[in-house]
Amino acid sequence: MIAAARDTVKRWWLSATRVGVIDLTVAMGLILVLGFIQNLVLARLLGPAGLGHVAIITAALNIGILIGSGGLTTAILRHGAAQEQDNAGFGVYRMGATLALFSSITAALGLAFFAASSFWPFDPVAGSWLPWVAVSIPMIVFGTCSILYLQSRDRMRDKAVLDLVRRALVVVSIIIGVSLAGLPGFVAGHVVGNLLGAVVAGGRTWMTRPKPAVPSPVPRRELLRFGSWSVLNQMLGFVLEAADLLCLSALLGDETAVGLYGLAAVLQRFVRIPMLAYLDARFPTMTRASKTPAEARRVRSQMRLHILGLALLAATVAALAGPILVPWAFGSEYSESVLLLEILLVGQVLWALGAAQGRSLLASGWVEGNFIASGVAASVNLAANFWLIPIWGAPGAAIATAGTWGVWAIVVNLMSAYHDRKNP
Repeated sequence: MIAAARDTVKRWWLSATRVGVIDLTVAMGLILVLGFIQNLVLARLLGPAGLGHVAIITAALNIGILIGSGGLTTAILRHGAAQEQDNAGFGVYRMGATLALFSSITAALGLAFFAASSFWPFDPVAGSWLPWVAVSIPMIVFGTCSILYLQSRDRMRDKAVLDLVRRALVVVSIIIGVSLAGLPGFVAGHVVGNLLGAVVAGGRTWMTRPKPAVPSPVPRRELLRFGSWSVLNQMLGFVLEAADLLCLSALLGDETAVGLYGLAAVLQRFVRIPMLAYLDARFPTMTRASKTPAEARRVRSQMRLHILGLALLAATVAALAGPILVPWAFGSEYSESVLLLEILLVGQVLWALGAAQGRSLLASGWVEGNFIASGVAASVNLAANFWLIPIWGAPGAAIATAGTWGVWAIVVNLMSAYHDRKNP
């Protein structure tokens, strides 16, 4: 029995290594660690007020990136993966990246003018620096387009390495900048780091470009349509990821409760890393399989079992380790975060029940199905947070979020079943 179990684990490890799951998992984990280090350094060097300025700048910048990408990064991934020939996939990338650059430059200019105008309602210090940071938006979007093209061609190691290198360049540049010049150094470091990241990602993509060059087999109209729905879906995803913390802050006004919940929310993300890595590694296969409905259902069914297994394993390990590691690593004052983490881990398992179906809808090109599922879930999430937080506080926010992922999984499964009936 022990030998059989050892052989099974070895077979799974070799399979995960072959498709790139291990590379992506390691890169995602290290990126989270780099983010933790960056926040720790900023908190020490800038103080609470400076960290508040950075938080506003980062939040506004993330919205600018989301809008500026125009969903074309996702369109490059999906439509590039659907092409059998590398030069056709590169044609999709060239068209999509060009459109994304125009969109991101427009978004950067819009954000800069808004921050510099009298209509800016937030932190005036952050607003004064935001036009300079907005220069990063086209760089970030272009780098993302390049990396997702490589992913679409099954170059998972390239994706993992470039994701990590881009993040490391930004973190190192920001730390150096803040150490030398405070908040202005943060702005300069952010721009320089993202410029270097865009050069590295674009350079690697150019080095691997196939020849001869061919036009995109996907019409510009289709890329824009897919991108528009993707942006709407990503906006709803932003609500799903951030509503609990924002509602908790607005309804309770208790900074301690927000801090305890925020720690649990960050820690739960580590549980999703192996599942996201697996989904990213298998996405090109899912896209090509979507051309044959029976093959698409077979791949999806196999992935569903694998993801659920990963979720149960990761959530169990986190649930057992949390009560020991959280007080030890962060201090006894964070012990209340353990209960919140345990509740949120249930939500991660529920999310896993619909993860394969959600990616399958994206792989098939019917991103509208994802939008419907996210829209229903976001509405339920907001309602549940407003209902449960006044009653139970932070645990109410955790219950609302965990339950919402269950609702999302149900709806996305219904959307997947509907798509199967329409495409027998």
